[in-house]
Amino acid sequence: MSEINVTRRGFITGAAAAGAVAVTGVSAAQTAVAEPAGDSAYAWEKAPEPIDESQIVDTVETDVLVIGGGTSGLICGLKAREEGADVIILEKMPMVIGRGGSIFAMNSRFTQEKGVTLDIGKTYKRMMGYHSFRVDQDKWLLHANHSGEAMDWLEERMTTASKVGGHDLYPILEEQYDDPEELVGEYQGTHEFLGGPHGSNPRDNPQQDVVDNLAAWCVDQGVDLRYNTCAEQLVKDEAGTVVGCVALNEDDEYVKFVGRNGVVLATGDFGTDKEMIAKYCHWALQCGDGGVFDGSGHKMALWAGAAWEKSEGAVPLLMCFQWINITNQVRSFQGLLVNENGVRYTNEDNVLSHGTAAFLSQPHSRAYAIWDTAYAYDADWRHQYLDGPAVFEAGDDAIAHWDKLVTSGEIDQNGSGSMSLNMVKCDTLEELWMDQMKYALGDDQVMFYKMYCMGLKQLTWFHSGIKHLDAGTAMVSEEKEKMLIYSDFRFKTIFWHRFIYLSDEEWLSRSWSMLCIGYTLGFALFVSLVKGRLDIFKLKLKAMKDAVSFIKSEEYHILSLIKKNVR
Repeated sequence: MSEINVTRRGFITGAAAAGAVAVTGVSAAQTAVAEPAGDSAYAWEKAPEPIDESQIVDTVETDVLVIGGGTSGLICGLKAREEGADVIILEKMPMVIGRGGSIFAMNSRFTQEKGVTLDIGKTYKRMMGYHSFRVDQDKWLLHANHSGEAMDWLEERMTTASKVGGHDLYPILEEQYDDPEELVGEYQGTHEFLGGPHGSNPRDNPQQDVVDNLAAWCVDQGVDLRYNTCAEQLVKDEAGTVVGCVALNEDDEYVKFVGRNGVVLATGDFGTDKEMIAKYCHWALQCGDGGVFDGSGHKMALWAGAAWEKSEGAVPLLMCFQWINITNQVRSFQGLLVNENGVRYTNEDNVLSHGTAAFLSQPHSRAYAIWDTAYAYDADWRHQYLDGPAVFEAGDDAIAHWDKLVTSGEIDQNGSGSMSLNMVKCDTLEELWMDQMKYALGDDQVMFYKMYCMGLKQLTWFHSGIKHLDAGTAMVSEEKEKMLIYSDFRFKTIFWHRFIYLSDEEWLSRSWSMLCIGYTLGFALFVSLVKGRLDIFKLKLKAMKDAVSFIKSEEYHILSLIKKNVR
């Protein structure tokens, strides 16, 4: 995540003034797209040579072989063992790893105890509408109809894990966003298990307690759970059916594992392999690093002849870490959402993650969230859990939390270091712009022009000796001077076009204004060349080019114009 500098010139297009207590922006890191290697193929797509039988020191058979010891792999292995199968689970790490904080299930025993029952048919229609029916509907319905009983099974083991050496956890439901029009929104069914050493609140990692308990259950039930064992290649029989894998054990020896009744791949994401992201989820390249694993399981399957799913291409799930921590919880509505030009780009009455595509399509993949003090007293967002404790007991507590964040200028990342916070407290957007700029610029000219359009006469007195304290006009460095020059020329170009050229429908007046602005800017460029300041010449030229580029943008075209109304 790159550093964001909020400037009032970044909002020159004119977002409506609002009493804002804070604003925060996020930016997706710019990551180079991995280019395919020769013949439009990525390097990983070429299957390696099979591991020679002479290198394999042992062959181990079992009924069910599970590759991967995360939440899915452990649940699969444990359930298969409870059904009477011999099970081996291979995990390449020295421990099981749980990620995230919650698990969604529909109509579990616990949700119904809380008075929550989802209509499967109604939910199906809405979810399919989210994706234009371009998902595997059979798999979705399988989850919808059976996830509740699966959660009941898991709850029984999480709440009694102490008898197998784990920690007894208790279930709780996350509070979800309910759309009054029932067009978008989230559904009640997001379960968390709290009470363990890693999960006292959602900003911890309660899922680690879940997998630790599952591993304890697996060992108790006789599952052969092998750590530091990394599957390298899948093994097929003569008919082409996958029957096992060759893995590298903790002694750096190859061992063949055979699953007589099935092989399960549960190997996690491919978020650290940029070539795989480029092919299967290219949007995510704009988001920087977000995964944990390298897609080794996917690669093994593809090398063995597996087909990629036929559903629509993936779009990354984007959760702004700063927004989450500012509110102390994950929340759908995070305030008024605008891009760096001050233009509202989406309907905020939506699920935050569903706005990823809109977010990434904004200039520089950057957005800002703006909210006021009234938001602190909105009880709807201050609750993380259904029937659970509030995130903040009162609105004053939320404001105190925000003030602390603004003062410190950083956010603690749950014990893994801190990061700078792009959050600013202000009374109005105009104040935000002035506070962020170190000099006075276009706001005065805009004010004068609006007064002119109202038919008022003005007296402008230059070099009056009066110091504009709020604007900080004094230049103390060459860097600030160049910042001023760039902003001045960009502003002049946009100001002329928006407030003079477009507001005047007379072609003769327009032609005259074009000659005037051309002479003004051209003469300034000429002066820079005469003075031998090629760097300043290029800076002015860049500012004008950037202004023209913005004038041609869609964001600019949708702005309302200020018409002349001279009395």
